Amino acid sequence: MTDEHDATAAGGRDLEAVYSFGDAARALRVAALLGNATGSADFASGAASAQTLRMILATDSPGVASMSSMDASLDSIDAKLVQFILNFGSAAAAARVAALIGNANGVADFGNGAISTQTLRVLLASDAALPAGTNFLGTVGGNIADVAMSELTRPANATAYAANDAVSNSTTAPVAFTFTDLARLNGGAGYITKARLMTNQSGNTARFRLHLFTISPTAINDNEPYTLLYANFASRIGTVEFPACSTSGSGSTAAKAESPDIRILYKCESDSRTVYGLLEVLDAFTPASEQKFQIKLSADNY
Repeated sequence: MTDEHDATAAGGRDLEAVYSFGDAARALRVAALLGNATGSADFASGAASAQTLRMILATDSPGVASMSSMDASLDSIDAKLVQFILNFGSAAAAARVAALIGNANGVADFGNGAISTQTLRVLLASDAALPAGTNFLGTVGGNIADVAMSELTRPANATAYAANDAVSNSTTAPVAFTFTDLARLNGGAGYITKARLMTNQSGNTARFRLHLFTISPTAINDNEPYTLLYANFASRIGTVEFPACSTSGSGSTAAKAESPDIRILYKCESDSRTVYGLLEVLDAFTPASEQKFQIKLSADNY
């Protein structure tokens, strides 16, 4: 009776130990028990296989520390890796028991392969520190932006322009063209690859020049000479030269000009995705009262 009782008690303690994973002092080392339906998990050095556990090395792991030392000998590195692989009892290098994770359909996926119903879904910890970078997940071939500017309406007069005059929306308080969200993100960069200008004066045949900036410049009053300012050097991107405007058949209500094959590098300010523009006319012409101008830019963004 005593022997049987002792054996039963011993068996109970064994079972208690097997399931006592939460007690750091008595936790069973389960390295040999890891596995899935195909067999046990891979151990020690060797090539990856279907039985190799997917895991992330703890940042304070002795294995990670040894691999970061470029002057360590290969023997030393191997020794450290073996120590990490077998050291399931150390809190600093404890292996995560991935082989025990599963659902009603079976165990979690192991090794390389395609996504399946057994691939674990994970979330990045909200306090995880990520290095600075650009999110291109799902992006193929960069990002193409096509940004239209709201119409600029010139003043209610028909005062003729001379060559190299500014075309603005006011004779006293003009504002620059604003190409909002041209960049993909604040401080973003790319290449302006195409520019289109359209005006609602169908008979217009003048040429225009668009000056581009990363900071909104001081706009020039309408019908005054355009002035190139040295103070704008740091924010100046470059210029777009539009050919002579032209229209289409009888009944057209607009004239247009395009610069389709340009490549102007730009980089927005760190807190902005916007580019600004000032319009200069290169040929004398007589405008219509409250004549409208619209400019559209295309860009390849990175």
